[in-house]
Amino acid sequence: MALNSIVNMAQCAESSGLSSDIDTCMNTELGTLLQLEAERITRSYSISFVPTIIYNGVFDQQLQDRSLRDFRGTVCGLLQKRGDISFHNALCQ
Repeated sequence: MALNSIVNMAQCAESSGLSSDIDTCMNTELGTLLQLEAERITRSYSISFVPTIIYNGVFDQQLQDRSLRDFRGTVCGLLQKRGDISFHNALCQ
């Protein structure tokens, strides 16, 4: 990965309040366990399209369609509806 990409990733994660230590996660047992869990979850759905996007453990075709057109807007809308972020959150502007 190019240095600019790493710096941009770290800045993006920081501005979102997330950890940017992806390399450590990828190269440790935690990364392997998370990947195996994602595989287990994926197999539990009969997906016919990639990417298939699951929200809160449920597949919803309308959310899938909206996500393909406007992923950020869809996620922000769900988080706002749940009260996890405000309607004026800078990440959703």
